Amino acid sequence: MVKLVLLRHGESIANQKNTYTGWSDVGLTAEGKAQAETAGEKIASTGILFDHVHTSVLSRAIMTAYIVQDKIGQNYLPITKSWRLN
Repeated sequence: MVKLVLLRHGESIANQKNTYTGWSDVGLTAEGKAQAETAGEKIASTGILFDHVHTSVLSRAIMTAYIVQDKIGQNYLPITKSWRLN
């Protein structure tokens, strides 16, 4: 059975300031990195393994993906980045 996991990026610097960024490339806060780690731990606890990782080209999404991949022990998977996912 095919499973699709959708995950929003962790808290960004703009989220912290309560500003809308849209396509502006802002990084994660320390809290955002911690949120990504927690998400990765929760995904790891399900036993789900990924075949593919797709993310937007924005650094907050890419960093979230890297952190989650590390937590689930699949940091060897390439990440497909697309502006269409922004």
